[in-house]
Formats: sequence, C-alpha cells, structure tokens
Amino acid sequence: MRVAIVGAGMAGLSAAVDLLDASAAVILVDAAPRAGGKVVTERVDGFTIEHGPDSFVSYRPAAAELAHRFGLGEQIISVTEPRVVHLRSADQMVPLPEGMGLVLPTRLGPFVRTRLFTWPQKLRAGLDLVLPRHLGDDDIAIGRFLRHRLGPAVIERLADPLIGGIYGTSIEELSLDSVLPMLRSYERDSRSLILASLRSGRAARAGGGGSPFRTLRGGLGDLVDAVTAHLRAQPGYQERLGVAAEEASTGGAASHLRLASGEVVDCDAIIFATPAPVTARLVAGELPDAAAALRTIPHTSTAVVTLGYPPDAFSSPPIGHGFLDAGSGSASSGCTITSGKWASRAPEGSVLIRSFLPERSLALQRRSDAEVFAVVERDVSEAFGTRSEPCVRRIARWADRMPKYVVGHQDRLAAIDAAISVRPQWQLAGASYRGVGLPDVVTSGKAAAAAVVADALR
Repeated sequence: MRVAIVGAGMAGLSAAVDLLDASAAVILVDAAPRAGGKVVTERVDGFTIEHGPDSFVSYRPAAAELAHRFGLGEQIISVTEPRVVHLRSADQMVPLPEGMGLVLPTRLGPFVRTRLFTWPQKLRAGLDLVLPRHLGDDDIAIGRFLRHRLGPAVIERLADPLIGGIYGTSIEELSLDSVLPMLRSYERDSRSLILASLRSGRAARAGGGGSPFRTLRGGLGDLVDAVTAHLRAQPGYQERLGVAAEEASTGGAASHLRLASGEVVDCDAIIFATPAPVTARLVAGELPDAAAALRTIPHTSTAVVTLGYPPDAFSSPPIGHGFLDAGSGSASSGCTITSGKWASRAPEGSVLIRSFLPERSLALQRRSDAEVFAVVERDVSEAFGTRSEPCVRRIARWADRMPKYVVGHQDRLAAIDAAISVRPQWQLAGASYRGVGLPDVVTSGKAAAAAVVADALR
C-alpha cells in the first residue's frame, strides 16, 4: 500500500511512523522546506528558543510515548519548581492562586485568600455551590456558561486569560463541548463546578500532584529530528519538502495528488494533515461538500515574540514562570519567563522571555519586525523593569494556523466526517479537529494511519 501524507507537522510525522510500521510505503509532502510544522526549536548564543509550542501535558501520553520510542525518554523534564504564575491587571501583578486548574480552584484556601478578587466577587463565584444545573443538550460558549455559574470577575480576570491565552481568542466564542467538555461532566455529575474541581484536586494530590507540563531538555525540535531521522532510514519512505500539494483526486481505486512541481503522486490513500482551509482547497474539485464543511472551521493568526536578555538587563531578575494578561491593556496575552520555567534554556544569569500576540493583536502582528519588537520590549520593560535592550530578538508569525473551536464545533466535525466518508481512503489529521496540543495532533495522526490501514484490509 502506498500512502501520501500532506503536511509534515507532528500529525503527519506520527501517521508516517505508524504506516511504515504497517509495511506501507509513504510519501510525505509539505510546502515548507522543513518538517515539524509549528514545532520549531532554534539555538542561538546559548539560548534555546521555541517558536511554536514549548511543552506537552503528561496526562495525554501520546507525545511522551513518541519521545520514549525514539530514545528521548530520559530527556523529558518537568517545569522548574516552584511554579509561580502571575495575573497582570492594570495596576498590579497578582500571583495565580495555588492549586488553580484551567478555570477552577482545586484547593479552596488559596482561592479564598487571593487578592485577585474582591470579597463580593468571591461570594458571587461561591453561588456555584448552590446554583442548579444550567446546561441543556446544546453546545454553549465557555464564557456564557462560566459567567452564569461563577460571575463576570472570574471570566475577566481568570478564565479568559487562561483559556483564551491557549487558544489565541476569547472564550466568549469558544465551544464548551470542544474545548472544556469536562465542565459539562462536572455539572452533570456534581452540579457544582467548584465541588467537582475540589474533588478532582484531592484525587490528583493523592496521586502525586505536580505540574502536568513536560518538555524535552534540548527543546521539542529534538523530537522532530528523531522522528525524521527514523523515517529517512526506512526503505519505504520518501519526502517532498518545499513542494506544495495542489489538488487531490481519484481515478478508479487509485488516488492522485498533484504537486506544484508538476509531479503527480499516484497512491492508494491520502492523509491530509493540513489546516482545514488548506485541506478544503485540496479536496474541493473532488468533494465540494467536504470542502464547504471544512471551510466552516475558522482559523486565526498568532505570533510568538522571543527576547533574550543579558545578565545585567534587569535591576532584579524576573521571578516565576511569567504572567497572563488580565486587563492591563497589553498587546500580548501574556509572557513566559522561559529561563525560569525550564532548565538549560539560557546562559547562566541571562533571561529568556516569550510573549504571545493573540487574535486581538492582529494589526500589530502585520506590522514590521522592528515595530513588533518595540511594542513587546516596552511591555516587558513595564512589567519587569529592564535596564538594557535584549541581545537576541526573534518573531514567529503563524498566519491562519490557529483553529478556533467556536460554538457548534462538534456539529461541524460531524458534517466534515459525513462529507469525507465517501472517500474512506482519505483521512484527516491535525489541530483543526479534535485538539490543538501536541499529544492531540500526534493522536490524530495515529488515528488517521489506523483508519487507512483498516480501510485497506476491508
């Protein structure tokens, strides 16, 4: 069996590994000149810079399992303790209450004592303990649901910075059932979200607790390098990097993938590990209904700005792992003090900072590098008191690469699955569909590979 995979990000790479394990021949195609997609690690002047994701979560094992398979298990590290994250508002920097999950406390005491909320705001959140169940069968925006149960302050000062920061857009449009389905389970099973979260926290602490975030000591790019080295050593593997796919079609039992180079790849199956709008363009001639359904998943643009500072750049070194913006007026949704969060990311005494520009800063993202750096450097200076300029500056723009799981996302997926099912030899993978994290896209690639093999065996 010969399979073409369009998209050499972690979804496509994972699919290629499993297909080769199943004795298939694989040809991997990507318009970019390198594999890895948004996983890009750069090393410069002693700094280790992640231009895309910088970690994965341990409670979804697919990424860690891949690392172990390719000899990187001993390179998996956790965050540097203590894990201190701040919320930055207009007039203060307040530590995130200890034991906070994504939106809910797993320990009551720190939430009660936090300066993040006034007592009336805490009492409003406490109404969740007595409110009846609210959800019906239909999907709902996370913001709308949490506002009903916990009040507006929790939305503005906690939930939107935390969840919106991950997804690059506001929780006022993000789908509860696609982004935080556990909240539906919490309300269904326990009625109160807070009570359910406290129980979950006790169980987690009994199991060891600690931060779920992990990365590789040398950066996530090491995983891309290990996987691609493995693939290139297999006799059934080919790749076409730096060559865009233009159209997919079928003829009889065969599939055909036309490339921008003029080459036509004849194959038995195709896995589209590309963003949904790109996949829509590729399948439009053959499956117009599927293309229309794929186009209903919106994508937005984000940017990551990384600044490396020499040891004497701060009057006192920044403390903690960074901050999330909670109404300070900053162009960024927050920043990570990478040198404080992970070991071996900067030369001794130096400081490495990553700042995230979300959807609301699209206008800034489109300006020149110099203009973006000026805005972000001013923001970092206001937050941490810099005394000199950074010695390293980098920006990664991810145009239309961040999927938005807006309300109704599950219905969109159902429509896409139905429309693409007429070509069972064509499968979809990647962040556009069922999870944006590294373990999610690895899982999607593996699932697509398994579906292709299963179809071939029918």
